[in-house]
Amino acid sequence: IQKTGRLAALESAKTEPTTLASNRLNRLTSPYPPEDVRYTPTPEESIERTKAATIDQVKKLYEEFVGAQVGELAVVGDFEPSEILPLLGKTFEGWKASRPFARIERPFQEGIKAATEAIETPDKANAVYRAAMILPMKDDDADYPALSIGNFILGGGAISSRIADRLRGKGGLSYTAASQFHASSLDARASISVVAIYNPTNAAKVEAGVKEEIERLLKDGVGEEELKQAKDGWLRREEINRTEDASLAGTLASNLYLGRTLQFDADVEARVKELDAAAVDAALRKYVDFAKFSVVTAGDFSKNSGAAEPTE
Repeated sequence: IQKTGRLAALESAKTEPTTLASNRLNRLTSPYPPEDVRYTPTPEESIERTKAATIDQVKKLYEEFVGAQVGELAVVGDFEPSEILPLLGKTFEGWKASRPFARIERPFQEGIKAATEAIETPDKANAVYRAAMILPMKDDDADYPALSIGNFILGGGAISSRIADRLRGKGGLSYTAASQFHASSLDARASISVVAIYNPTNAAKVEAGVKEEIERLLKDGVGEEELKQAKDGWLRREEINRTEDASLAGTLASNLYLGRTLQFDADVEARVKELDAAAVDAALRKYVDFAKFSVVTAGDFSKNSGAAEPTE
């Protein structure tokens, strides 16, 4: 039953622009050999791997790697610790994997060349634009707060941002337009990515718009009022996340693993409050370069001569 459902989902995803663009971008920005657990298989490879999986392989994997001898627990809500902890202790008692825990590292990979590719998905109403660049940074880096705010201005703001205003607000070119910035807490590997969903006939304008907004931000810099609004919005988002039980539990569990407390988050927020435009501009210009972005588009571009040439 599990294999049948998984295969059905994989077959359906073979023609979906969002899935294909994300898969190809992951393969471009995180290249590993097929035998590596970090390898991103193509949709076709995922189908073949799923078909080849056996119940004995699943049992072996479970026995060797799945257990409760290593882990973190964070519980948020209205409860009595004296009742929950003994209950969980009984639930996990004796549940041990035969092999020791080892974290899978994801270091920054030198020498990744930027690429631009288009994937043809006939008869699909929407097209997808995905772009990303990888940089060597952890979330405790001195430039992390400034780059976080820089991304918020570029496309991370929920209400307003450079890319959203250009593609959705003013231009009416896309249904979704945003950017994301993520930095690992353990490996010096971070990513800045952009996503847009749009009508395939707007492909050339969307692609040009993203490039122009990134380059304009780097050239002209951040405005004072823009910076103030971005800092306020970013800090408000962090505060709201701490009021949501699931988000707070995730943060607490992650901090347990990292050996941190919420003081780390407080320190980052204090540094964000102190940022000026010069610091944000310096971080953006130090790390961001559109020439280093890999770009993947997926959609029905067959009748749109303005789109990039499709690749297989």
